[in-house]
Amino acid sequence: MYLGFDNGFIIKDIFGDEDVFTGAEIDNINYRPLSGRMTMDVLTKCDLNNPPKKWSSWDYICLKLELFAIKEFKIKIHCEPLFVDVFSINKELDKYVLEIIEKDKVVFYVNLELHVFIILYL
Repeated sequence: MYLGFDNGFIIKDIFGDEDVFTGAEIDNINYRPLSGRMTMDVLTKCDLNNPPKKWSSWDYICLKLELFAIKEFKIKIHCEPLFVDVFSINKELDKYVLEIIEKDKVVFYVNLELHVFIILYL
């Protein structure tokens, strides 16, 4: 599930093996095509196995993903909230491919170079 994440061990430590992306809402996307970078805010309501001590209570947890070396980016948005049904990262020959599927339709597609990782901020 965390293929391509530079620090996926952090999210695994906090959430365990639970899929934090299924049912989550994509809150914000900031794409910078000249630098090939993108940030994406994902709101999730997953249960926590090991919450940090400074977290006392929460409704949503915001995961900030930062993607580098984007070669191709496609998105279909209809001015409605985007809820994730399937979040998949696959490694192909020389690249990673991130797809977000909502209601059986690919609405988000990103093609990243092989040596690039996704960084997660909580």
